[in-house]
Amino acid sequence: ALNLPDRKSMNTHIHLLESLTTLYKGTGDEKVRGRVEELLNICLRKILDARQGYLRLYFTNDWKPAEDSGTSSYGHDIELSWLITESAEALGRKDDPEIKRAALALVDHTLRDGFDQRHGGVYNEGPAAGPAKDKTKTWWVQAEAMTGLLNAYQLSGKRIYRQRFALQASFVLLRFADSQFGEWFNEILPDGMIAGNKTDAWKGPYHNSRACLEVIRRMESLGPR
Repeated sequence: ALNLPDRKSMNTHIHLLESLTTLYKGTGDEKVRGRVEELLNICLRKILDARQGYLRLYFTNDWKPAEDSGTSSYGHDIELSWLITESAEALGRKDDPEIKRAALALVDHTLRDGFDQRHGGVYNEGPAAGPAKDKTKTWWVQAEAMTGLLNAYQLSGKRIYRQRFALQASFVLLRFADSQFGEWFNEILPDGMIAGNKTDAWKGPYHNSRACLEVIRRMESLGPR
């Protein structure tokens, strides 16, 4: 976290896992593999609260959860659900039941407490147990939700995940993707109004372009319904 040098953050570690997994897949380097294994285990056993199905946000240097770690960031939760699956596959742990349980727990919590069941879309934040409190819908969260929901369907074969993916993808295409000028809008507020800049220092095409590529690849592997 910015300006918090004495704390470890969930966000830093899940993106280290993501980047080092990609590096390992490209190089096959055994030292990199060791770091991927280490980070995957940290995510599973330190960062993930398996009982609630969410990711604690911050930790002390000896991995004790910080006081403000009772908040669920649904976008990070559902993002890690597919990143741990990708890392496990790279390590030869594709069928590891611990990975499957963890991934589906993160998706289930997001669907239960952080998903708009009527219109589609994933909210920003809420408590570890209970419905969302910040019901703003932010662009990158929507992108990660598409991949996470489709990955959950691939892991489990349960139609509910594919149905929720279809609702989510439809919501993104209708409300977030700007078909006239390109890019995605930044946020949709709880009242349905669009807010924020389409591009700024924190907004680029990383999440949404990757999600589109992931969806294309995964849908092609699934074939027709």
